[in-house]
Amino acid sequence: MLRQLANSGLRIGINLYLTPDESHNADGKHIGCLSDLKFDGCNDELKNSLSFVVNSQRSISALESMNLMPNAIYYHEALHSPSPAFSRRDRHTSAMKELKPAGIVFLDPDNGIQVKSVSERSKKSNKFATRNEIADYFAAGKSVIFYNHRCREPEAIYLRRFEWLYENSAIKDGVKTGITFRRGTTRDFVFALQLSHADGIMACVNDILGSPWVEHFAKLKLSC
Repeated sequence: MLRQLANSGLRIGINLYLTPDESHNADGKHIGCLSDLKFDGCNDELKNSLSFVVNSQRSISALESMNLMPNAIYYHEALHSPSPAFSRRDRHTSAMKELKPAGIVFLDPDNGIQVKSVSERSKKSNKFATRNEIADYFAAGKSVIFYNHRCREPEAIYLRRFEWLYENSAIKDGVKTGITFRRGTTRDFVFALQLSHADGIMACVNDILGSPWVEHFAKLKLSC
């Protein structure tokens, strides 16, 4: 998705929302897509590059060095749980500064946007991006895309968690859309686009949905 969006001419900034080592939970075992024939022909360069990283030096730095998105900017300072030794606000300020040259900022938290059951003081808060962080990027002139793991609620109820995008003073005048990745566990990528960026980005989205990736991606039906 991000490789395609780079064709918009906008520089991509990626905030990885890395959490401290969690090797105990086996999240990294999900690499079946690299041998799944259903993805052949979608983007073989990407698939081969990811396979190389997994089978050689599996790390964030190795992934960044593959230059899969030319001229992309990465921010990967670890996001810890709240503690006297860690300031999430300072991390956010640092990320905003590092990603300033980007036109599109992609936020990649483990779970997605913060939910009501998890406060910013919660131990699990580092699994989520906050509404304020998203709004700050948009207010700084960025188009923002954020990852969100689909829960098991009925879709109509689940989609209500994005209604705030239409109400937030910084974002309400932007273009809201998104795409859904439908293989395995459903995941959504929600877009809040600057008006000046929207046509170019949506042209890239239409290219994705008009390519072999259409077997895996679908338009996310946001509405308010």
